Amino acid sequence: FVNAAMDDVRAIADAVGLDYVQFHGDETVKYVASFGARAIKALGVRDAQDARRVAEYASAAFVLVDTASAGYGGSGRTFDWETLTGVPRERLWLAGGLTPENVAEAIARIGPYAVDTASGVESAPGEKDAEKMRAFVAAARRARFVEPPGENQ
Repeated sequence: FVNAAMDDVRAIADAVGLDYVQFHGDETVKYVASFGARAIKALGVRDAQDARRVAEYASAAFVLVDTASAGYGGSGRTFDWETLTGVPRERLWLAGGLTPENVAEAIARIGPYAVDTASGVESAPGEKDAEKMRAFVAAARRARFVEPPGENQ
């Protein structure tokens, strides 16, 4: 959902039986909090300041971080994953230019709860490629997070 009225989101979510509602607009912390553990908030990240906003959405079940773009939605480009240093990984979904070739590195470095891709598994804009999708899933499943030295001491 992007900047949708609360009542509309609730009606649609209930009508089709959504477990979660994902927000990609300018929804406020209070707006997202009203959906509690059903909410997934997407945030565009340009720098560490943007990444720190993850903590503002503590009431959401998950926070999806993506490369900031001029509009709403993804850009198909990666951002500097180091900006996520110190961001809790338990509720973090990582997006932004993830492909079969880089998803394992992203998981190893960031250790997100989940990863998200769209254009990274396309053969042409808007056209998903089954082989790229299989390769992405296989690479993600093989990947293991490497805890930075001293992080949990």
